[in-house]
Amino acid sequence: MEATESYDDEYELQQDIDDIYCEAQYREATPEFRAAHGIWVSWDGSNFQVQPGIRKLTDEDRVAEEQARQERESNVIRHTTPEIPADAYPATLVKAMSAERTLAVQAELAGRPDVSVALLTWTLCLSMFDRSYGKRSEPLKASVSSNQYHLASLAPSGEEGKALTALKAQKEALQATLPENWHLDFTWLLSWSAEQVNTLLGFCAAHGINGIQERMYNHTQKSELDGLEAALDFDLRKWWQPDAESYFGKLTIPQIGKAYEEAGLSARAGEIVKLKRRDAAKAAEQDLNAQGWLPDWMVRTSPAAEAEEATETDAHTTDHAA
Repeated sequence: MEATESYDDEYELQQDIDDIYCEAQYREATPEFRAAHGIWVSWDGSNFQVQPGIRKLTDEDRVAEEQARQERESNVIRHTTPEIPADAYPATLVKAMSAERTLAVQAELAGRPDVSVALLTWTLCLSMFDRSYGKRSEPLKASVSSNQYHLASLAPSGEEGKALTALKAQKEALQATLPENWHLDFTWLLSWSAEQVNTLLGFCAAHGINGIQERMYNHTQKSELDGLEAALDFDLRKWWQPDAESYFGKLTIPQIGKAYEEAGLSARAGEIVKLKRRDAAKAAEQDLNAQGWLPDWMVRTSPAAEAEEATETDAHTTDHAA
């Protein structure tokens, strides 16, 4: 290339070299190869592009390709959009009539508690029990979210707690009573007795209870469980008792002494406050659990205390008004 005198000479020499390479490649192709192959010529807007060595399709190739295409089509599941009559009407009218229809269904359902309770129970079950997936309609927009994992991560008893163990056992027992494909329809509940349905409904509803108390602006929120516990005549001792590691060990010595006083063990309290905190916590677990003591802020307020608090509030309000 360096020996050329002009660019034209250089281009001519390069073309000769390209022709030599092209002829060499062509000579390498056997007559059989050339008979079975051709070239593809295309125009890119400024130049022709030539692609040699393109295999020609034979009749056998075309037959095989057609068979493969038919096999692919036979394996394809075709979905067609169903025709919806309402599409022929204005959207505003359809929306208004669907609202009217919904109100009518609600009114009818309100007079059929057997159906409404079954529907509610089934809807809540969808979010509580293991199920497979399938096409279904869900006319009732209600749900309950289980917060067991979150509660277990917060509660000292964790996964081994008495309450969580009981809930898991009950879930397994109820899961075994559900019929096959129960999640596709709710009408199977109509054949259940009221007691069976109420048991299932009560289990699902229980998982939506949330009594976690947060502290906002240095003030702990009031527990939302008091009224429910009163209705249940609930006794926390049935499910939990304070122990040295998870409760008493988190208190100060004066707080442990106060717990003894609340349990009516004032004399013993004087001895406990002289101990190291670890020893005081172990002693408290034994002594106070024997008395059935519970932290006052973990049990519901008694009716008498609530009445007294309400009276004090009214008096305080009256003083300010005066």
